Amino acid sequence: MPHCNSYIELKEYKKIRTAAFYSKAIGCDFDCHIIIHLERLGFTKLQCAQVWRNIRQQIKRFHEKNGVTFACVWTFENVPSVGIHVHCLLYRGELKNKDYRKLFLKAIGYPKTSAEFIKIKPYHEDKEWEQNTRYLTQYICKGIREEHRHLLVGTDCKFQGEIIGRRVGWTRNLLGDEKYLKF
Repeated sequence: MPHCNSYIELKEYKKIRTAAFYSKAIGCDFDCHIIIHLERLGFTKLQCAQVWRNIRQQIKRFHEKNGVTFACVWTFENVPSVGIHVHCLLYRGELKNKDYRKLFLKAIGYPKTSAEFIKIKPYHEDKEWEQNTRYLTQYICKGIREEHRHLLVGTDCKFQGEIIGRRVGWTRNLLGDEKYLKF
């Protein structure tokens, strides 16, 4: 049986935060929040991690083909109301106007699906980048272990279900210095 985990650990939260703020330092400032409801799309708990890996590979190839750096962080959640889903903060750069939903559907082999299963939300234009990033990294890490929830001020932290495999991740180019960690 593959490894299961129930919480985001403090070191994982710190890495997500560091990677997110480091993205700006390397010119890949995140500009959207993506939510993909993998289980609602029909994938089993065991398939979700592999499906997300396929989607990331598709995005990476698309970015490379268009000369745009691939940079993102992600977390998995599993709540009864929607099942397993992934939150991703992504840098799209000059590709902001491209239809990423089609790209995701191609990666999972679906011809089309309801917009409610794949949500692509641009950063709020009325907030500064740092404010968006601080809020969204806290939001996507709301499944942090209970003793560390005080770090996520203003976020409704609670148990986000068990996940099979890795619960969080980031692209390798975002393994920045902890001096970028901002609380």
